[in-house]
Amino acid sequence: MEVVLLVSSACSVDQHMRCLKFPTPLCGLSSIRGLGCWKPPHCFLTHSFSNAKRRLSKECGPLLVGRQQRHWTGRYQYRPVQAADDSNFSTNNTAPDGNFLQINSPFPAGPDSQNVSEVDIRKEDKVHLFQALTQFVDSNFLPVALLGAMLLGLTWPAPGQALHRMGISKWVTTTFFLLFGLTSGSKDVEKAASAWPAGLFGMISILLLTPLAAIPILWLPITPRELATGLAIFASVPTTLSSGVALTQIAGANIGLALGLTVFSNLFSVVTMPFFLTGIVGQGIGVSIPPGPLLKSLIQTLLLPLILGKIVRETFPDLGKLMDSKRKYLSKITTLLMSLVPWMQMSNSRCMLHQIGPLDLFISIAAGSILHIVYLIGNSGLMKVWPLPSAKQDVFEDFNSRAVLIVSSEKSIIVAVAVIDRLGGVFGNAGLLLLPCIAAQLIQASQ
Repeated sequence: MEVVLLVSSACSVDQHMRCLKFPTPLCGLSSIRGLGCWKPPHCFLTHSFSNAKRRLSKECGPLLVGRQQRHWTGRYQYRPVQAADDSNFSTNNTAPDGNFLQINSPFPAGPDSQNVSEVDIRKEDKVHLFQALTQFVDSNFLPVALLGAMLLGLTWPAPGQALHRMGISKWVTTTFFLLFGLTSGSKDVEKAASAWPAGLFGMISILLLTPLAAIPILWLPITPRELATGLAIFASVPTTLSSGVALTQIAGANIGLALGLTVFSNLFSVVTMPFFLTGIVGQGIGVSIPPGPLLKSLIQTLLLPLILGKIVRETFPDLGKLMDSKRKYLSKITTLLMSLVPWMQMSNSRCMLHQIGPLDLFISIAAGSILHIVYLIGNSGLMKVWPLPSAKQDVFEDFNSRAVLIVSSEKSIIVAVAVIDRLGGVFGNAGLLLLPCIAAQLIQASQ
């Protein structure tokens, strides 16, 4: 049984906030965006139809609104239900086929009711616009933070340049991975042990197969060369640290497997990345650097803080519970920390951005979009031919394969930022190297 009911009169706001009780949620939805608080089985009545018409007509079918006897009246399409049992409201079927239920407000309209209603509508629209904006920022916090960091660095470079001279970027990266270790639980990772063949494929794809995309990327005919080099670095890093697990949860896949791949691929990438960066990226641009110093730097900046955070979490269980309860806020903090490095690098490289032509920038952005698509297609194809340890063990059932596909097809912007910072300008200007990485991250998040 489902019903759509929303009543309004042109009276004071206090009189509007009445409540009807029904056995099931509105239109089968747990919430109606833009209509305020909705807690099944209660339907809050509102004094304004302005947003109700737009929302309900889109989400719940046809909606007709009119005035009768100086009362606001709403007609809503609904599935057959029993009449509402509320003595304060009169209900009757108005359509011959019984497809509409009409509810008239019991409150008479006052002499200035129309003016009050119009003012309330304008206020309500502003509130809904602010709520929609905050919801968008909350849902897309990482892309918004990265874009904000870029714009801030380009428009107000002085603070970013000062922080860059102080060497803040190294401590920002270290703090990020320390917090990542503190928030990484062990229970979900242990649950992934039963799907170890799928996890093994994910590790091979993340650490050994997907970095090979750096080879064709370096062939791109774009200038400055940092645009291609930065995207090649992005292809060489492990999987993303947060969004991959979140997308796995949305897809209804194996969260434990996704978390295990995230943690272990970032741990082992400290060993594999230096060889890809020096052997493929470095040789591709004609720069020869030994992998040893880069390996040592990444161990100090990425690996040790992550392990330290993990040890502290396991040593103090109460601290781990506190971290879990504050995970949402810690996610925002780590994202802001991560955006500090692009802000500093963009501030420091502002004068060199004029070297980028529109066509070259478009090619690098298009290459980042194609890169993610190639990862998705390639990983899904390889999973079908991946040898299974036992014919009876379907390790690539949807529950596991979706997790592996999502996690192994994404790359970590924070690790790319850390690598570019640790290279110290050996591969080119850090700001120009970061630009295609940020663009690829935004495309990755949108796809």
